[in-house]
Amino acid sequence: MCKENIIRSQLSKNFNIDEVDIDMILNKLKENDRVYLNHNDLFIKICIPSNLEYYHSLQNEIKIYENYKHFPFNIPELKYSYFDQICIIATQRVEGKALGAKRDDFAISKPVQIDYIIDNIFKISQMPIIDNWNHKFNRYEKIKGYLEKCKLYIDSNLIEKIHEINNSKKNNPKVSFSHGDLLPSNILVDKNNKYWFIDWEWASNRTEYYDLVLFFLFSNIPIMGLKKCVSYAKNDSMLSEIYYDSILISLRELNNCSKVNEYIKKSICIEYWRAVIKESVLCLESRL
Repeated sequence: MCKENIIRSQLSKNFNIDEVDIDMILNKLKENDRVYLNHNDLFIKICIPSNLEYYHSLQNEIKIYENYKHFPFNIPELKYSYFDQICIIATQRVEGKALGAKRDDFAISKPVQIDYIIDNIFKISQMPIIDNWNHKFNRYEKIKGYLEKCKLYIDSNLIEKIHEINNSKKNNPKVSFSHGDLLPSNILVDKNNKYWFIDWEWASNRTEYYDLVLFFLFSNIPIMGLKKCVSYAKNDSMLSEIYYDSILISLRELNNCSKVNEYIKKSICIEYWRAVIKESVLCLESRL
């Protein structure tokens, strides 16, 4: 059965979506790798494997829901999933407002219970890692890889310093469960002021404070977010880990800047992430 027929069958049989709406969804999938739709009390994601990264990320999200039946915080309930030539995930639809409108807004759009959010971020890091998870996370290798890709955005002196700091780390950092994309836009607040953590596509095992650093870097102008994150460090070891993760995330985002077409936005983002890298390198150098 071709992908189009599978989608028609799945949407009509499981969600009672009419043919007109299915045609609209199929037309969108001709131009996009994935489609999102709200249908009654469901939020539905549909993806075809033209972009394997997105396709496997939805497969990963299904795996998260299947392996973690009880979360110690609010996440939408999985209602239906299908993975065979196409991927469909249907979750409980949460009526709420995201803490951030878009990924690169670098702001939280409303007052939040920040300590409650931080508490739940730590709960995420304490969740057990799936026994058969094949994903290997080596922060130092990732930093080296991103450095090769980001040479256009960083001067040679700073690159050399990052290599020195990276090579000075003798012990592998603790690896924990991670949401992986815990930006303000992936946290919702409903009308009862309940917080919901959504979009688990990139969940995997990463360094212990990765989610904490990521959340703060995108909650404000990144250098200000870093300073706020540092204020939560409980000891020197945690402080160093925060700076290492800040370098990794900033390099990743510099690499992502190559995909940004708007010149002004691209220039601003480059300066934001370079500032975080310089501050993190300076602070780590003082600890060597």
